[in-house]
Amino acid sequence: MSTIKRKTVTVGLLWHSVASGNLGVVALTLSQLAIIQQAAEEADVNVHVKIFGWQLDGSMPTTKGFESIAYYEVHSRSLISPSSIIHKEFAKCDLILDVGEGDSFSDIYGLKRLLYLCLSKKLATAGGAKLVLSPQTLGPFASKLYEKIACWSLKNASCVFARDHISMEWASKHLPAGQIQEAIDMAFCLPFEKRQKSETSKIQIGINVSALLYYGGYGGGNSLGLSLDYKSLTHRMMEWALATPHAEVWLIPHVYSRGIPEEDDPTACLDVKAIYPEVNIAGPFVSPTDAKTFISGLDFFSGGRMHACIGAFSSGVPTVPLAYSRKFNGLFQSLNYPILADCKVMNEDQVMNIIQKSFTERDTVRKQVQHSVALAHNKLNVYRQFITQSFKDVKK
Repeated sequence: MSTIKRKTVTVGLLWHSVASGNLGVVALTLSQLAIIQQAAEEADVNVHVKIFGWQLDGSMPTTKGFESIAYYEVHSRSLISPSSIIHKEFAKCDLILDVGEGDSFSDIYGLKRLLYLCLSKKLATAGGAKLVLSPQTLGPFASKLYEKIACWSLKNASCVFARDHISMEWASKHLPAGQIQEAIDMAFCLPFEKRQKSETSKIQIGINVSALLYYGGYGGGNSLGLSLDYKSLTHRMMEWALATPHAEVWLIPHVYSRGIPEEDDPTACLDVKAIYPEVNIAGPFVSPTDAKTFISGLDFFSGGRMHACIGAFSSGVPTVPLAYSRKFNGLFQSLNYPILADCKVMNEDQVMNIIQKSFTERDTVRKQVQHSVALAHNKLNVYRQFITQSFKDVKK
């Protein structure tokens, strides 16, 4: 009696990482791997995975369980040289899933990063692989020229998934209707273990201090165009949290960077603790799952890193996101979650009012979070089903 051999699908994960200092990027990667595993089981195929991303900075160890996955560094030489290993490995893939690090398909982080992302998309399909943009933020683009370059890079994509309705609106204006779908951020399915609080009866307040915002963005000088002084806001949040009766205050770093101080959350946390020594610093975390597990035991959370907010939100914690980009606005609006402090529009008083009101009403907010998380999982099913069908469609 003969047995039918299962086909093997080779999947490239572009702009992913299992060893980045940015826990948000690792969270997206681990969530993507979980979705791939589920889709492979449903499609009855074997999957071989390889990852393409920035040069590893060594800030974090490779996530346990994924040490054997091949990792290929993307840099200028690898993109330009036709004989580079990147070109050869792209050509071996049946399917390439490009997450754009979640929010890098935009010009807010500079032209150089955008060009890397756009050129890699064109090269990904040169060898015949099917390119899919996994759920991510699309835009914004301050420059019409950069927006044209971005659109040019998407011409060969089989499908483009927006992770929020604002990105979907952008895509609808620039791409054929049959090429785009809406889902939600993959990190909503990042696994974790619910942390049980200690014997203390204190209320645990978690605050993520984004180093990028605390130090004024890249190069300082409010390069991200905030409508308020984030450092001053952070200090007000500390004073409020520390003055809250029966509260325990935790600073939650979510991006670790040895080489770029303005990206290193632990450095910002230490600077804050030097002013407010009563606060606690969580971590260091060895993975986004480790961070999410800790965050899940909090009673309230607010932060400027979106994936730190998603970690809190998706584990059921009442959350106030501090938005510095429309990626926040689009994502949480898509989940019908009305609580968001927009640091590009509001002043410090307005933001503090939202934080204090949400904290006071956190039992009600928690119910809103639960409803939105259920909606997120429904939205992710659209993407999971697409990947399953893509595996089935691969011809071997």
